[in-house]
Amino acid sequence: GFLWYHALPKSWDELLGTGLCGGLTTWSTASWETVVLAEQGKAKQALVNSFGGLAASMAAAAIGIATVAAF
Repeated sequence: GFLWYHALPKSWDELLGTGLCGGLTTWSTASWETVVLAEQGKAKQALVNSFGGLAASMAAAAIGIATVAAF
């Protein structure tokens, strides 16, 4: 959305696309670690890991949206 709204050059698309792919691999690793915790019988830690990651992700997204809206 940032690229479309501000009509940035195509090179920015590649840069931000790489960042998105990196974020997705980070999220999949965090999800895998949550599953491993649950399989080990550490349900409380798995829940904290899962909901903590979700809360942090939503906060980061809100900050990003607020930053883009400010420009």
